[in-house]
Amino acid sequence: MSNTTPKKRTPVIVALIAVIVLCLAGAITGGVYVLNANKQITDAENSANITPAAPEPELEENPIDFDSLRKENKGIYAWIYIPGTKVNYAVCQSKNNAYYLDHNEKRQKSALGAIFSETYNAKDFQDPVTILYGHNGAKNAMFGSLHKFSNKDFFKEHKKIYVYAPGHIYTYKVVSAYTTNNRHLMGAYNFYNPDHLAAFQEQVCNPASVDKNVRKKVKLDASSKLLVLSTCNTGALAKSARYLVIGVMTNDQPTK
Repeated sequence: MSNTTPKKRTPVIVALIAVIVLCLAGAITGGVYVLNANKQITDAENSANITPAAPEPELEENPIDFDSLRKENKGIYAWIYIPGTKVNYAVCQSKNNAYYLDHNEKRQKSALGAIFSETYNAKDFQDPVTILYGHNGAKNAMFGSLHKFSNKDFFKEHKKIYVYAPGHIYTYKVVSAYTTNNRHLMGAYNFYNPDHLAAFQEQVCNPASVDKNVRKKVKLDASSKLLVLSTCNTGALAKSARYLVIGVMTNDQPTK
């Protein structure tokens, strides 16, 4: 009798072990399912808290067709427009700084020349001071109408200068307009020298000139980008003085 008892109990023990294994497997599977479900819930909650990025605003079209202009003259790199004046011209630069004194924007010989900068300036208007030159032309041609800024009412009402360049529209606020001597500013100042720049900015805001108009409460600092428009003076001062209109960049708008 005692020899047969273990044999009878073996199937029962095997059955119990199988049941235990199945229970453990079910528990593990259930636990994994719960963990996965909890992770999915957490991921869903996190996704709900994500703010979608706003779509990029569409860039404005640049009104100047620089591709066409450069087919006529690769030296054209910008365009300047001043409301209330006749200033609405291409801006050029040549390796020869005197070239556009007697050549127009089409590279034709012309006593009126063109609006231009010298090679001391980069063409991206990011220098501390960018200087554009233009003749004081008859009938307010070229920079002749800059002299309108000598009128206090005109100066008060006309505050902006616009410069168009490939990919940009730069807006400047007119700070001052005044008569000064005819020294070459790029030779008189190193605008990357902080002391020179500060001295020039002081002159811009407080010019030592009887013939001046200044916009109050304009503050300039080391990060300011100035645009100087320089032309000949009139009458007895024509050969000994320059007339300057100076603005500070207030906006750089990207364009297509």
